[in-house]
Amino acid sequence: MFNQAPEHFYELECNWNFRWPACWNFSIRCPEIMERGPYLVHGIGASFLNGARHPKIATLAEQWDAWDMSQPLETLTNILTEILPTAVSKYGHCSKVEGFDEALIKQLVLLNSENISL
Repeated sequence: MFNQAPEHFYELECNWNFRWPACWNFSIRCPEIMERGPYLVHGIGASFLNGARHPKIATLAEQWDAWDMSQPLETLTNILTEILPTAVSKYGHCSKVEGFDEALIKQLVLLNSENISL
């Protein structure tokens, strides 16, 4: 498709497709995530469902799914700020990345500070 219309191809930064393997070598693979947070979290390898292997990402997915979108975004941000530090596993690579919890919700915090509704 893009070979016929290359003007429609846009290369996105890595924080538009965050996947848990980036946690193995975070600073090299996608430093933009630590700076600006992920814009999109990918559920590769059932990471949204496997809390034992990917507790931070599974917790994010669970809380997003349970969140009532009629509530202020601040509600979700507060819940995630409280619960993400407890989502750890000896297998979870992202659990070992310093500052990952803050990075994971950085875009939500920015949206909340700008009073943007979803």
